[in-house]
Amino acid sequence: MQDLILTKLADIGDLKVIARTSTQGYGSHPQNLAQVGQQLGVATLLEGSVQKAGNEVLVNVQLIDAKTDAHIWAQSYQRTLDNVFGVEGEVATKVATALNAKLSPQAAAQLATNLSGNHDANDLYLRAEYFADRGHINSDTAQWKQALPLYRQAVGLAPDFALARARLSYVESELAWFGGGGEDVAQLNADARTQAGQALKLAPGLPEAQLALGYCDYYGKGDYAAALRAFSAVLKLRPNDTDALAAQGYVQRRQGNFDASVDSFKQSLALDPRNTSLAFELGSTYMMTSRYTEAEAAFHHALALDPANVRAKYLLSQTLLLANGDVPAALAAAAGDDSQLRQQQVALLTLQRKYHAALTLLDGIPDTPDNFNYTTSPKALQQANLYWLLGDAARARTLYERALPEARAQMAAAGGVKINEALVWGNIADAEVGVGQTREALAAIAKSQALVDATHDQSYGPQEMEWNAGLYASADRGNLAVPLLARALGSPGIGFNYSPVLLWLDPAWDPIRKTAAFQALLKKYAKDKPAVIYPAAPTS
Repeated sequence: MQDLILTKLADIGDLKVIARTSTQGYGSHPQNLAQVGQQLGVATLLEGSVQKAGNEVLVNVQLIDAKTDAHIWAQSYQRTLDNVFGVEGEVATKVATALNAKLSPQAAAQLATNLSGNHDANDLYLRAEYFADRGHINSDTAQWKQALPLYRQAVGLAPDFALARARLSYVESELAWFGGGGEDVAQLNADARTQAGQALKLAPGLPEAQLALGYCDYYGKGDYAAALRAFSAVLKLRPNDTDALAAQGYVQRRQGNFDASVDSFKQSLALDPRNTSLAFELGSTYMMTSRYTEAEAAFHHALALDPANVRAKYLLSQTLLLANGDVPAALAAAAGDDSQLRQQQVALLTLQRKYHAALTLLDGIPDTPDNFNYTTSPKALQQANLYWLLGDAARARTLYERALPEARAQMAAAGGVKINEALVWGNIADAEVGVGQTREALAAIAKSQALVDATHDQSYGPQEMEWNAGLYASADRGNLAVPLLARALGSPGIGFNYSPVLLWLDPAWDPIRKTAAFQALLKKYAKDKPAVIYPAAPTS
């Protein structure tokens, strides 16, 4: 109920409302209201409780001055389970009046409940929201897959449930973007657009429906301009919508507008100051422009809010690595058993030339679509690369042969989005180099790079450019590798995945390390040389 009331209050333009992600940790009756007000940056607090007895529900709500503990307004609502939803609109109207907020006709209309008239459908929707929120924190495809059937059941019970359709659409788009977790990505994207369209038809003024449509353009089509228009439309409906501000930030950094993206995430975080995901995204954006000190602070903040934020742990580790090449510090930051953290540990052990240890760790990660997809490359391909580095050509080739059809099959998960297809072509090229199909591999690298250039994507683009340079190096094409690597290192956005310190640490450059062109690149970035460089021969 608290979440629904806050959503309604956010529809009132005159009010600055802290999002539910930041308020839900306090409970209904926090002890130190002044401290809560200070932490959230607000002068007034809304607290309350819900009591249930049989079919009867009692909702108690009060508005309190955070500094003085004085009650501004209080009221109780007696309802049955069948008609409890709708109270949130009444409460929002009373709060607006108590705080002398102007209530436009549009805002007044939006205060009507967005839930359905079906109690069971509402229950399923709220359960789905729990899994969707958990999935969002760590891009956890398994959590999203638990949310989807609950949303679908809710829509099945209440076909006119526009909010459930909008949220179903959003989670389908999100799951598809992160590889689908074994689900049919094309079907996810198609249904996401259908659900968003139906939600808009049912409720043309519903911000969540417009937001879902924007994600269909962003995640489903890679159409950043269309997505930005949709997210701007949400902000016209609800200027303080934290989700729309964050979505705007995602697109802005894709377009290379990093300062604007930082501002969007800062605005969103100001409205939702205890949201660990927003702190993480702010840190990610700082990383893209190599602002590692600020990124590190943002990730520490995200982990202070939620120590279980695996993505923040992973990128904190990556930040420590890219800032100065401190591999032991990066390994310490990546401690944990989550598959994302274990894959980061594999990458760091590889930089230390501890290939046997990296293989042992990699072997223990379950080979599932949730753990290995087009964004990570097939597990067999990662194993093959480690055996290749060890000098075990026979074992490596067997794994490359297994990985090649797996990499080709990943194209379906790319969903027709060019930048995602570029990643898949890179995986295909990697496997083709391994099986000795050099001509085909060079063609695949060229296809990948052409897609990168066509998208002008400043988020994934620079990292794919660097990966393609590494593939050229593995194919012994230093004349192609070094210019592309130099271009990648000079690109805005490269700081998320790479920095010059890795020129000395990354074994990908060993085949071309002694060439004059690569040595010139080392000289150019000599000031970034890390304190510790690991021997070329594997150490374990």
